[in-house]
Amino acid sequence: MQSLTPYVFYNGDCRAAFEFYRDILQTPIDAIMTYGEAPGGSPVADDYKNKIMHASMKIGASTLMASDAPPGNYQKPQGVSICLQTDTAAEAETLYGALSAGGEIQMPIEKTFWAERFGAFTDKFGIKWMINCDPVE
Repeated sequence: MQSLTPYVFYNGDCRAAFEFYRDILQTPIDAIMTYGEAPGGSPVADDYKNKIMHASMKIGASTLMASDAPPGNYQKPQGVSICLQTDTAAEAETLYGALSAGGEIQMPIEKTFWAERFGAFTDKFGIKWMINCDPVE
């Protein structure tokens, strides 16, 4: 069986982002390792050793993985969004409100012709999200 796992790069705030997601999505951070904890020594400068080399968390049946981009390698994410599928419109609205706090709204959460609720935003860490709840049948 195949699966698709998004891997997101942050600009030095991966730990804060994952703690934010953990608290809102009520899911544990399964793994988190700093560059300083890398076997064989850190591949980065001393001032970057506490940044995240790898983190992962389960969100439903999916996994989100991430790290802080190595110094000088960060690029603002473009052309990709994390789409979070919910079971109810109320859940979609709650998650949209919490995850978008401090970020930038691209599309307010609302009923659309394809979804019971849909909204899009960039979170306060610069990551693009879409929240989707399929139509009620």
